[in-house]
Amino acid sequence: MIVSIQRATELTGLSRSTINRHIASGKLIKTGKGIDTNDLIKCYDELKPNTTGETNVTSQPPISEHEQWLMDQVEYLLHDIKELKREAIHREERLLNIIESKLVPPSILSSLLSKFWK
Repeated sequence: MIVSIQRATELTGLSRSTINRHIASGKLIKTGKGIDTNDLIKCYDELKPNTTGETNVTSQPPISEHEQWLMDQVEYLLHDIKELKREAIHREERLLNIIESKLVPPSILSSLLSKFWK
């Protein structure tokens, strides 16, 4: 787990200047995010217990029942959307077929008009 220099001073009981001096000498390694607690344990053997009440867990918490229900609802709604799209495409195809079947071919239309205008 990565901690800040301030948190490292709380865990080790050392001053900030001591931590910075150990980083400068190479005894501790500071990454861009902070200091790894494993390095603190290697250098100082033992850390003080978490007295601030902070939780330093970086892993994802388990999914709650409510979150699982929401995920199920999203999946159900996505399935419904796909089904509705399929139905809409089918309906559109049927309507186009009906319209095409109702259209009168131009040859028949011209013969009907010619009889009317005689």
